Amino acid sequence: KLGKALSGDLRSSLFEKTIEIDEAVRIVDSAIENLYEWNKPESRGIPVLMKPGSGYIQSDPLGVVLIIGPWNYPVSCIIKPMIGAIAAGNAVVFKPSENAYNV
Repeated sequence: KLGKALSGDLRSSLFEKTIEIDEAVRIVDSAIENLYEWNKPESRGIPVLMKPGSGYIQSDPLGVVLIIGPWNYPVSCIIKPMIGAIAAGNAVVFKPSENAYNV
């Protein structure tokens, strides 16, 4: 369905559609594979006076991410930042281009 939508909006070739969709799928797979590693706490050293304690940095999501999509590469320029924002734990609001009717 996504390939047909890209054809309708951009009149792109099969090669272009395949590259754009495959790249988005590859990034999703990579994010799923590395999600645990990205979100685990990072160990940090602490001052001597605070021993025997331990220190770490825990990354927390900061809120909502707005992604405004272009008309020429709607899949790449919306999906890629959306994957990163969701992997970081943020909520995502995206606005596709009004010129990309089918996507």
